[in-house]
Amino acid sequence: MLVLEARDRVGGRIWTHREPGCDAPIELGAEFIDGVTPGIEEAIEGAGIRVAETGGESWTARGGKLTRRDRGGAAVGEIYERLHAAADREPDETLASFLERECGGARFKDAIPHVLAYVRGYHAAHEERIGIQGLVFGDDADDDIQGDVTRRAVDGYERIVRWLHDQLPRGAVRLGEVVREVRWRRGDVVAETQTGVYAAAQVVVTVPLGVLKEGGVVFTPDLAGKREAMERLHMGSVTKLVLRFRTPFWRALDPRLERLGWLSVPEHVFRTWWTPCPSEAPVLVGWVGGPNGGRLAEREDEEVLRQGIEGLAEALGVEEARVREELASWHVHNWERDPYSRGAYSYLGVGGLEAQRELAAPVAGTVFLAGEATDVDGHFSTVHGALASGYRAAREVQEAIGAGRD
Repeated sequence: MLVLEARDRVGGRIWTHREPGCDAPIELGAEFIDGVTPGIEEAIEGAGIRVAETGGESWTARGGKLTRRDRGGAAVGEIYERLHAAADREPDETLASFLERECGGARFKDAIPHVLAYVRGYHAAHEERIGIQGLVFGDDADDDIQGDVTRRAVDGYERIVRWLHDQLPRGAVRLGEVVREVRWRRGDVVAETQTGVYAAAQVVVTVPLGVLKEGGVVFTPDLAGKREAMERLHMGSVTKLVLRFRTPFWRALDPRLERLGWLSVPEHVFRTWWTPCPSEAPVLVGWVGGPNGGRLAEREDEEVLRQGIEGLAEALGVEEARVREELASWHVHNWERDPYSRGAYSYLGVGGLEAQRELAAPVAGTVFLAGEATDVDGHFSTVHGALASGYRAAREVQEAIGAGRD
């Protein structure tokens, strides 16, 4: 077995950064362990990873005032009830189309922004692209795994990656190998990188959807049907800004922020901030997803920082200079501009459920696909979905090898 990895590290969209003097790991990619799933739990137990449930209080900053986080009330719940009912019918449609058709009028005027904020932020999606059947399927899958249980790897998400890496034979992973082309025929594969050529009987492709859609890897011959399937799947836009401060100065500004966990800022491009609670490390993470994430992805890192500080200062009611004075370090990672990701994680467009199955299907017992975008159980866009898809692809390879021996 041989793993060809384009980056100079393992982990892909899991990327843990560490700084001296900072008690909390800085996660530039995946940060939360959502729900309880077998693959992740095995890694946690096997590696002896310390985990902690996210905590803290949730607040909203709007118009210079701080209030308890507003969930939108009964009208939001009614929208979701209508959404689930519509998703059970055919044909599929975009969320934007559903909202226009089913949720017009004054009753839902204040509730719709809450729904859009969730879809743009949590799913990193555009409402004009995301299909309601895939949206509901994913949310139902979250419920099945106790998705409301959200944890962090106290010592960094990379510990899970490291444990998985250590299960492989020594020397099985080769870093810095950017695969340019995969030439294949039944039972025979050649992968060409910038440094060499590698041959095998089967190949498992775990390239992110964004790279596949943009032709980052050429398949010769082309994978029949996969291109059309990918047109119904989309890659979400996310820009993440991590600010490490000298002190948790926001606690001194307002005693209500003593146990800050989440801060919503609806009037700014950085709508969502969070702390590493229960860790007390003076860190704030800014998150921008969906359409705003796509627009911010076009900006240079310094401009992203400027906008983040501007929004945070406004939310906390202080001058931007005060925020900059407290700033010890900052980190931006723009996953849309990352050449080996070209987006944060996937979501399903109209007809996306069937498209996922088509994308994940093996080709001629030779080419197998894995990665979060190919998880057909509703856990696309997640680490546990990516892990499950890898185990599924491994079983498919074993079945193909067994069939060839019969």
